[in-house]
Amino acid sequence: MGGQRYEETIVAWEHERRWAYSIDRATIPIATAQLEVTELEDCEAGTRVRWTIAHDRRLLLRLAGSAFPRIMRRMLAEAMANLERHLAIGRAATGASLGLPS
Repeated sequence: MGGQRYEETIVAWEHERRWAYSIDRATIPIATAQLEVTELEDCEAGTRVRWTIAHDRRLLLRLAGSAFPRIMRRMLAEAMANLERHLAIGRAATGASLGLPS
């Protein structure tokens, strides 16, 4: 993301349902510890994506205060839009959709 580099360790994997990883190193270390979990769930509209992040914030994040959740929501929205565009190429023939908001 944005020229940043991360070293991560996968700590959980359920094919097509859930994955979790810890960030061991980052070029911009924003936390002393960080764990992220992504869960996918079928729903009427397509696929519900739940992204959970837990971290022990460093000074940079503590200074960001209330802006940090907004930044993370924007990052997730951008990631989901990128995923939707990527998958659109493959599903053109089937008409399938993730049901993600535009």
